[in-house]
Amino acid sequence: MILQEKFDILHNICQQKDNALQQKLAQEEVKRCVKDIREINEINDNTQSALKTQIAVQKKKAQENWIVACALERTLGLEWKEMAKLSKKKAAQINYERRVKELKVKEVLRSHKQKAKTIEEQHQKAELSYKAE
Repeated sequence: MILQEKFDILHNICQQKDNALQQKLAQEEVKRCVKDIREINEINDNTQSALKTQIAVQKKKAQENWIVACALERTLGLEWKEMAKLSKKKAAQINYERRVKELKVKEVLRSHKQKAKTIEEQHQKAELSYKAE
């Protein structure tokens, strides 16, 4: 029986040591998991912070682009108005120049008709003077 008692005592001691080792192993596993979770959370926080920064930068760029686009639209509108104004002015100038040319042509024609009439009259007078002689 003594051997049985020794065996039981040794078995209990081994069982206790095994339980203690199992508990220590479990605690180390918990510590490792907690450490891994902290690292993952830190990575997550860093990533989240970086993404928030990128979002802020992109929002700022979008706002700046919107402001530039609005300014360009205003400028484009002003350019269209200026182009329309210049187009009307050019059309009026062309129309004026055409009228001036038409008047000059009419004046030249009238002058030529007058000269032709004068020549015709001189020709008729010359014929009459030949007939009278």
